[in-house]
Amino acid sequence: VGVGSDSVCLELGILALCDVAEAIGDLTGIPRYCDAATLTLAGRPRCDTTIMMTNVTVVRQLIEQTWQPLLAALQQVIVTVRATSVLETVINAYGALTRACAVLQLVGPRDKALAPLCSTCLPSA
Repeated sequence: VGVGSDSVCLELGILALCDVAEAIGDLTGIPRYCDAATLTLAGRPRCDTTIMMTNVTVVRQLIEQTWQPLLAALQQVIVTVRATSVLETVINAYGALTRACAVLQLVGPRDKALAPLCSTCLPSA
């Protein structure tokens, strides 16, 4: 087993993390990929309310059980990986999880996700 297989395993692990975060977003009815035009202000991201209300209990429990390890893993990838294609996927997944927390009014997990993301993305002083 060589170095190439290690990087493939790492990428598969990262993609699995992203799939979990994006599935949480899908279950809350938020658009998978969005641009600035589809976002709304004041903690009220756009979502399909029918999907969200159907899954609200399960998704709340899922987020409450997974947000800490999921965010820790995604944050580690953001800080260490330099491959643009991987980072784009991770940022989309991170955003899906954060928007899902906002839709479900899970303020603690949402804020815990936003703070490190902002500090990572801001230029150092």
